[in-house]
Amino acid sequence: MRYIFLTLALISSESTWAADDPGRRLTIGSVIEEIDRSNGGCSLQLPREFANREGKFIFLSDVEGHALINVDGVDAHLTLVKSKGPDVKQRGQLGDHSAYSYAGDGIDFEVDYVVTSSCPPGNDGCKITHYDAILTVKRGKARKTIAAKAVCGT
Repeated sequence: MRYIFLTLALISSESTWAADDPGRRLTIGSVIEEIDRSNGGCSLQLPREFANREGKFIFLSDVEGHALINVDGVDAHLTLVKSKGPDVKQRGQLGDHSAYSYAGDGIDFEVDYVVTSSCPPGNDGCKITHYDAILTVKRGKARKTIAAKAVCGT
């Protein structure tokens, strides 16, 4: 867990690394489309947008393994490839770590979640968990890693 917090500290909210292709940069923008999250899912925002309560999401996912991310101004449809750790759509405990990998539209996407707050014990009406997240987007040799805030639940 210390590794995740150290990683968060080292990554600025919008740093760019282009592996093997220093001239190529990926731009992550706000998702334009919407997916059905009525049965649960996750929404991720840049930290400044989360703090300002803006409705701009850079990543959306549902409980069925579908997801959207906007790369270079176009929404990419992704499908869950693998996950490890506790399910982020369930109540998490402070510090729990989960990792999810998605692919689609020529993009490989990974998101690492760490629980920052969850519902109080005994509050069965509350079904969301807040996370710090690290997103890594790859297309070809280009790569971008950014920090985000996430809200997941049912």
